Amino acid sequence: MKKDNLWKKKAVAFITSQAVSLFGSSIVQMAIVWYVTMQTSSGIWLTILTLSSFLPQMIISPFAGVWADRINSSIQSVIQFASPLVAGGILVLGSISNILFIDVITAIIGVGILSFIKIEQKYIQKVEEKASTINDIKEGIKFSISDKLIGKLLLIYGIFIFLSVPSSFMSSLIITRNFGQDYMYLSICETIGFVGMFLGGLLLGTWGGFKNRNKTLTLGMILYSIFAIGLGLVTQYWMFVALIFFISFSIPIIQTTTMTMLQEKVQIEMQGRIFSLLNAIFSGLMPLGMILFGVLADIVSINYLIIPAGAILLLIGIPMFKSFYKEGIANN
Repeated sequence: MKKDNLWKKKAVAFITSQAVSLFGSSIVQMAIVWYVTMQTSSGIWLTILTLSSFLPQMIISPFAGVWADRINSSIQSVIQFASPLVAGGILVLGSISNILFIDVITAIIGVGILSFIKIEQKYIQKVEEKASTINDIKEGIKFSISDKLIGKLLLIYGIFIFLSVPSSFMSSLIITRNFGQDYMYLSICETIGFVGMFLGGLLLGTWGGFKNRNKTLTLGMILYSIFAIGLGLVTQYWMFVALIFFISFSIPIIQTTTMTMLQEKVQIEMQGRIFSLLNAIFSGLMPLGMILFGVLADIVSINYLIIPAGAILLLIGIPMFKSFYKEGIANN
């Protein structure tokens, strides 16, 4: 009982330290992006800031292991919901220079808590033995090429990530250009987006989707594409926020169904390699999309980027889904 209680205390302390530090970083990261977006209204600067905050996570996350993403998903959901509200309120009341101290303070608190936790050497060795990400990605590529279903599924996922950039990752720039420079506009929009993602995930978790996963995936893709096209057409803020909600609602349907199909169709011994490849696809194509669309956003209207991207996603995605419709039936 004593060892069991000690393990629980360590786990709680570790998660608390991560939550405090991550919350502070999320607030500051969001505040900086919003502040610079307000000051410059530039797609290039939004791209630079997004990449600066995302690239360190991109480099480290594949080596952290899937288990870590599962041990913090609930915490991150809460933080993503709360941080836009806090960031928006602080930006209205305080200066950007003072906001930077939030990250310092929460980091000190997080490290302080973590310094009291002792991790046994045997667990550290197990984590190090699993850090073969590059080889996993290479083997995942070979496997996906040999398996047409997995290859097409990963290709569709990559297309989705790339073409979703204008509607998903550039919303702050759209708001400042089309609806006015108000931090509360940004805060409300981000919060509504996270609510949509939460409810979409909750619905899929409760419902489970169609027996044929392909139907669920197609539904999510159609919804996202239509709402993304609508996002480029609306001229009123409340309509924009409503569409952000539905876009966000459809994202977990696409992502969760993709992962579920991969789990069902890929043998257990290959799943780690395929999911490493899946992470690499996201980590590679999202920054690439930000670079391309961020530069274009300073040349043409963002609306002219969102509408075609949504239309292409719809036109390319649907035929590809039909090509492996039968394989979408869930394994018994």
